[in-house]
Amino acid sequence: MFDPSGETAIEPPATPSPGVPSADTPTVIVAPAPVEEPPPKRRGRRIAIVVGAAVFALGLVAGGLALLSGGESGRTTLVALDANDGSTVSTLRDEAFSEHLWGILSIEEGDLWQATEESLVRRDDRSGKILDTLPIRGPWDSMTGGFGYVWIAHPFAPGGTEIERMSPLSGNSKTIKVDGVTADLQAGNGSIWFLAEDGTLSEIDPVSMKVVDTYDTGTVTPGTAVPLAGFVWICECEVGRVAQFDPRTGEIVKELELPEHGFVIGVDTTDPQNERVWLLDPEANTLTPIDPATGEVGRSIGVGGAAITDAKVVGDSLWVASQTEVTWIELPSLHQHILPVPEGVSAGSIAPAPDGSIVWVANCGCPIEQ
Repeated sequence: MFDPSGETAIEPPATPSPGVPSADTPTVIVAPAPVEEPPPKRRGRRIAIVVGAAVFALGLVAGGLALLSGGESGRTTLVALDANDGSTVSTLRDEAFSEHLWGILSIEEGDLWQATEESLVRRDDRSGKILDTLPIRGPWDSMTGGFGYVWIAHPFAPGGTEIERMSPLSGNSKTIKVDGVTADLQAGNGSIWFLAEDGTLSEIDPVSMKVVDTYDTGTVTPGTAVPLAGFVWICECEVGRVAQFDPRTGEIVKELELPEHGFVIGVDTTDPQNERVWLLDPEANTLTPIDPATGEVGRSIGVGGAAITDAKVVGDSLWVASQTEVTWIELPSLHQHILPVPEGVSAGSIAPAPDGSIVWVANCGCPIEQ
């Protein structure tokens, strides 16, 4: 997710790589924007932190009843669950509370990264101990990581956005202003991609911090953008459509009509000959695979009982948080394991350990949507 040396959101690890950042192995996180608890059934901005170019976040799902209790003192901030039996391995109660934020955890090279409304927090991925914090300048709408930096979209003026490239090690930053209100911000295909709510797609060079090109994608209700294999997949999830946009020609080359609304959350590469793009429908609590080459839609699978808040494809596993439980789905068999979260915790974000032994869960203190 974060790259501590310089570009999901922060530069990765302990040893920053000098020179031009690599576009082939970007560190990527997509993070949440601080938002108020939305009204029922209203989609919020994308708010997830993710690591790896093939992992993507979903949007907020609203609604709910009683807010979970827990004041400034004594509230649970993070818990670690044993992936095998679901038991609680660790319970943390500290100052880093991601209140009302969903999808804000990821693990990168031994570090557990967490976003709060005002800072990026680096923790030890085994103990959860806070190692460092990096303040976030001003309000923000979307965050992602790539090319060794943290990329943050800040609302700038009516109809405008300021994109910040921040070094997670030094905190130094550089900004560029673009037209449009943020729909999504992503790293991939060697560039930074800013998708505006009006369907405009801006390609930004991660080194020069200049706009390479601006495209009118023709999409009407863009929600998320996924740069993949030279294309940018734009999910018009509210109308059940995914557009495959080719920046080289400036045209949509394919449109997929979906049987359900959804959000693109990840790419399953367990079988190189049969890659699948996964779509999440938070309203129906289903996951649906799509063949990116043929557009063929696979069989949907149901997960969770409460609202889904976060989902990640990590190695040969698909992980889903749904407030009251975490579902671990083995790929490609689709066998499910249910891990209940402790009472008093609303699972807003998850970060599975690379070895699959534990999964970190961040408490968002959100209402439980029944």
